[in-house]
Amino acid sequence: MPGIKTFIPCIALALLSPIALAQSQNAAAPHLADLAQAQNGGKNPKPSLAATDYSKQPFVMELISSKMAFENDGTSTSEVSVRVPIQSQAGLQALGLLSFPYPSAVDSIDILHVRVTKPDQRVIETPLENVLEMPTEITRQAPFYSDMKEKQVAVKGLEVGDTLEFSRREHLHTPLDPGQFWYTYSFFHAGIALEETFEISVPLERYVKVESPKYPPVITELGSYKIYIWKTANLEVKDEKAESTAADEEANRPSIQLTSFRDWNEVGKWISSLFVPREAISPEIQQKANEITRGANTDAEKI
Repeated sequence: MPGIKTFIPCIALALLSPIALAQSQNAAAPHLADLAQAQNGGKNPKPSLAATDYSKQPFVMELISSKMAFENDGTSTSEVSVRVPIQSQAGLQALGLLSFPYPSAVDSIDILHVRVTKPDQRVIETPLENVLEMPTEITRQAPFYSDMKEKQVAVKGLEVGDTLEFSRREHLHTPLDPGQFWYTYSFFHAGIALEETFEISVPLERYVKVESPKYPPVITELGSYKIYIWKTANLEVKDEKAESTAADEEANRPSIQLTSFRDWNEVGKWISSLFVPREAISPEIQQKANEITRGANTDAEKI
């Protein structure tokens, strides 16, 4: 079983990082059921905690639900919801303090709810005014990443035996390349996940290339959007040493890759544009510069 140090970064990357708009679940539900059966030989893949003994796991992800929507201008919105029973002190340590990192220059993030359900069904809500915003650890080591921030919240009343639920929404308001978008996503493999769903919505008429060879999606349409839907589960924890020494690099690739770029030529044009001066020299500024440097014969004299 991976150590707790493996669980914490994997949760942060797989669950707490960007992006999805809550689209119609009514349209998605029947397709999710069909996909789940197709991927599991016509059988219902969702086990229960009672059916399989996961008691030695620090926690078990009962549900990870992620939805993401891209717009033609390159902006995007995501929403992630998680439900996880806490089964040990290690699980309590890993999830007692939730951290949601994000680049504040281009992104905004909101924690929608954090709640704990006790074994007797009592519910304890963590007040959202308890959420703290602070620079991430990397900004202290590398000031170049000064826009990297995180929102933290200590889960109120969380104990071993409780079920934790939390949800966050993230909005990319300033795309790196306006009019284009790209994204990668990896399903949760750092522990047990009984059910994980992921939806991507893109404008219906927009060119998008989606690669997900191991997890074929169900594709549907809703209004002006095309929706890609995945449903999977991770019912085994791989040996950490065996996984780290495996020669098969394919296993370490993202589960899903998406881009609106048609080819590498389009990517190259965008990268080239980053090196072009953002503001051209106006005729007035050029004329003033010529007046100031008139009579100067060397570069040193012109400075």
